Amino acid sequence: MATISQTSQEQKRENSSMVAPVVSSSNSPKSGGKRKMLWVGVGIISLVALFFLASQVVPKILVYLTKATNAPGAYSLANSYVFGSPLSVKANGEEKIRVTAFLFDARGRGVPGQQIELRIKPKTPGTRGLPQIKEIQSVTDDFGQAIFEVTSTVAGQFVVSALVNGQEFPQTVTLTFR
Repeated sequence: MATISQTSQEQKRENSSMVAPVVSSSNSPKSGGKRKMLWVGVGIISLVALFFLASQVVPKILVYLTKATNAPGAYSLANSYVFGSPLSVKANGEEKIRVTAFLFDARGRGVPGQQIELRIKPKTPGTRGLPQIKEIQSVTDDFGQAIFEVTSTVAGQFVVSALVNGQEFPQTVTLTFR
């Protein structure tokens, strides 16, 4: 009978080695649950920090970098420009063309506190009358921007130039009133 009990014990050992291990879903250190929770927490904190940077810090940095930091007067006409929009409207005295001048320094940053003047002359000699200029913001802001509105009851094309301290910007803009 000794052989029978030995055989049954060997069978029990073989059967026990065939049983699959039990996997626990608890937060025990053996299962790695605490590590998973830690990584989830780190991920949430990272997302909150990223949202904060994107919504609070980055806009402030962009404003700081694009804001004028130089003293009034340190401008470069070669980097400055003037444009109008739209370039053509009816000559009814009501429709407006917005003319914007940007005064920049040598590094391309806006120059604040400078008085900008617009001059208008007819493109074709012999045109009688000139459009009217309304100063919306003739002193440059922190971005070097000055804004004007132009209306006319006189049909024709007119060349607009911008000046600062009597010096003319290198480019002009042609406006059409029809």
